Amino acid sequence: MTARPALVLAGRATWDDLYGTFRRTLEQLNGLARAQGVVAAGPPMIRFLSSTDDQADYEAILPVVALTQPPERYLPARPGTTPAGQTYRFVHFGGYDTMEQTYDEITNFLDERSIQAEDSFVEEYVRDPETTSEVDLATFIYVFPKK
Repeated sequence: MTARPALVLAGRATWDDLYGTFRRTLEQLNGLARAQGVVAAGPPMIRFLSSTDDQADYEAILPVVALTQPPERYLPARPGTTPAGQTYRFVHFGGYDTMEQTYDEITNFLDERSIQAEDSFVEEYVRDPETTSEVDLATFIYVFPKK
């Protein structure tokens, strides 16, 4: 993956409301971009930063063409970049209710090949979560191998 300009909005979600929280956060991020005249340049992403048994910390990421305003104009978001580096890309079709199976398959893939992955991973919502039903979603999941 290559780094591109992005608006980034940090958040925290419980596992029980993960999908709803992500949708609301991405709607907020898109609203901030529209309000500042920022043009999106690709599908939105979520980068998982850390998790416990109850919740996950994440960053919602909206790739953009350019960010020309002072950083405070984008609050509560901040200017940033999309994740970058060597990755393995996996594809999940469907909603969050079946995502756990995909992650189990990813774990098996990595284990079978003795690949150690970074703790954070990225989901890229190829089909817009704002306009696509949950069961029709397509999500790229990026896993970054440890160097």
